[in-house]
Amino acid sequence: MKIQHTKDLNEIGLAHREALYYPEALTVNIGMASCGIAAGADKTFDSAQNEFHGNGDIRIQKTGC
Repeated sequence: MKIQHTKDLNEIGLAHREALYYPEALTVNIGMASCGIAAGADKTFDSAQNEFHGNGDIRIQKTGC
C-alpha cells in the first residue's frame, strides 16, 4: 500500500495492532533467537504447536530477543 495520507498510515497501524493483540485467546511467546534455540526453544515450540494445534483458546508464537 502506498501511503499518501495520514488516514493510510492509521489504517496500516490498526491492522498491525489487531494482528498483535489477540483478546480471544492466550498468547504464548517462545523466544526463538539463537540463545533460545540453544536452550531448546525449537523443541518447546514444536511440542507446543503439536499440543495446542487447533485450540482456538491458545495461540503459540515465535519471538526474538
